[in-house]
Amino acid sequence: MKEFGEMKKSNKLMEEKDTYDALKKCTHITVSTKLENGYPYSIPVNHVYEDGKIYFHCAHEGLKVDAFKLDDKVCISAVETEEILASKFSTAFRSVTAFGKVSLVSDEEERIKALTALIKRFSPDFYDEGIKYIEKLKDKTALYSVKIKHITGKSSINYHSE
Repeated sequence: MKEFGEMKKSNKLMEEKDTYDALKKCTHITVSTKLENGYPYSIPVNHVYEDGKIYFHCAHEGLKVDAFKLDDKVCISAVETEEILASKFSTAFRSVTAFGKVSLVSDEEERIKALTALIKRFSPDFYDEGIKYIEKLKDKTALYSVKIKHITGKSSINYHSE
C-alpha cells in the first residue's frame, strides 16, 4: 500500500491541475489533526491557496493550535458541490484530499501577503477596509500554512469516460 493509499474508483481521479483548481474554488476546507487524547479533530476554515501553500488564520490559542503543536501532520478535505442529483441518489461534485505539514507563519512579509490574499478572495469589494483590518488585528491573528505532501482530487462530473 502506498503511503496515502490509492483511490478505489480511479476513473474519478482528477488531473493535478483540476485538483488544484477545485481547491482554489472551494470556500472552505476542513483541517483534520489529532488531539493529545488520541481523538481525531476536524475543523472547517476559510482558506486561500497561494505560492504552493494553503493558508488559513485563527486565534493564537485554542484546541487546533494545541493539536498543531502536538503533531504537525494534517489532512485537508474540501468539496465543491455542483448539483444534487436527487433522481439518481447522487451528487455531482469535485473533492480534494491533501496531506501535509502545518506550520505557524512568522515571516511578516509572508503573513501580510497571505492575509491580503484572503481579503482579495473573500472581501474583494472591501479591499481598503480589509487592509486596515489586517493592520489593526495582525498581532492578534495567527496565520498557518500547510505545505502539501500529497494531494488527490475526485470528480463525479463526467470527468473521465466510464
